Amino acid sequence: MGAGEEILTMLARIESKLDKVLAGQLSGGSLPVADDRDLDSQYGDPDIKFTPKRGYNGPDFKGQRMSQATPEFLDVYAEALQYSSEHPKSGREKYATYDARNAARARGWSKRLRSGWRPPGSSSDDATSDAAEVEAPF
Repeated sequence: MGAGEEILTMLARIESKLDKVLAGQLSGGSLPVADDRDLDSQYGDPDIKFTPKRGYNGPDFKGQRMSQATPEFLDVYAEALQYSSEHPKSGREKYATYDARNAARARGWSKRLRSGWRPPGSSSDDATSDAAEVEAPF
């Protein structure tokens, strides 16, 4: 196998892993991703409670809503919440379910933001699209 073929094989493996990460399926098992119904619910856009200490060096989104964070932050945040839900500290076992739900919500928001979702009314095209729908008087 030549160097070019090895590079193509490695790139194919990297692409496969990236697809699994984006789909929330790394580590063999399928990690839950919140659906639109959950994300649009009363509790679907929770505040971010902390900044993960490992694997993230970008801006701090603590205190903001998940919908206001970057997908990269939300991926690392979801990992931290998932870990907390699977390894709760003594006396905090009752919060494991909430951490797992919020990990799924963080993955859902990451997916939604990567697909181009924007908050309603945030597009500058809204004002121009309404004007474009008005018919000419002739």
